[in-house]
Amino acid sequence: MKKNWLVLALMVASLALSPACKKGQATPKPDPLLNAYDVEPDWNNPDHLIPLNYEEAQGKRIFYDKCVWCHADTTPAGPSNRSNLDQNPPLMNDGATLNSLSDET
Repeated sequence: MKKNWLVLALMVASLALSPACKKGQATPKPDPLLNAYDVEPDWNNPDHLIPLNYEEAQGKRIFYDKCVWCHADTTPAGPSNRSNLDQNPPLMNDGATLNSLSDET
């Protein structure tokens, strides 16, 4: 008889702990970084990572391959080449210059 009570108590405890019985519990938000192809540190807050979709990840790859040498202050290899140019190209994080330009050009 004591064994039946123990089995019954274990069954009730397992039902109480079951996720199906916990109504109204908020589901955790999915992590956007799990589905990202790549991430980019926020230039204004390096602790914040920006998830990149496929096209953005390809743009990042091209930027770091071709553009970073003149359009960033630093490169993966060290300082950029901007200081050696007659006219400094705009930085890619310079909103004052780039926001006024059309995306068509």
